[in-house]
Amino acid sequence: SEAALFAVTLLVIGTATLLSIWNQTWRTTLAELARTLELSHDTVIINDQKDLILYWNDGAEILYGWSRQEAVGPSCQELLRTEFPEAEVWRALELRGQWSGDIVRTRRDGNRLILATRWVLRRDVDGRQVGVIESSADLTEQRRADLLIKASEQRYREIFDSAGFAIWESDWTEAIRISCLSRPTEINLRDWLAGNPEIVNAVLASATICN
Repeated sequence: SEAALFAVTLLVIGTATLLSIWNQTWRTTLAELARTLELSHDTVIINDQKDLILYWNDGAEILYGWSRQEAVGPSCQELLRTEFPEAEVWRALELRGQWSGDIVRTRRDGNRLILATRWVLRRDVDGRQVGVIESSADLTEQRRADLLIKASEQRYREIFDSAGFAIWESDWTEAIRISCLSRPTEINLRDWLAGNPEIVNAVLASATICN
């Protein structure tokens, strides 16, 4: 009947309107999310369930050397030759939905990078796994500096250990503080110490042998 047809038509129009509104809101939300991700100085990559790259922000372009057009589509771990504890990562994602730790990747120019990264599991509305969102920060220079410091410390320790004479490290900070607070400025230090043996004992007791 015409009444039934009119009712169906209204239902279709109403459904289409709601879908249009939802679609516009969804696109707006994605656009806002994308702008937020672009503001990050860290790399942000979104992968699907097969590890194919869906999103690649400006930070990733700058750090890794591939443009967004080149990076979107290939396998993330193959493109970047990622070295990471796979079993540990997938177990953590399965149990907790996220994992954080250090990984090693290779830039387009062949240089290797050490990264602090966090991976968060993506799920659809039904709770099914649909991929991973990751954010990473470059630790390469920091780790190199740490290695140089450790190497320097080790070198000097070997020099001290192999020296043919006694070496020790002491801290006289507290001793100096006690002597400065206790002695009147107008009195000669040698004379004052000779007349105040208890201060001398306190200064000696406050000295610390560190090594």
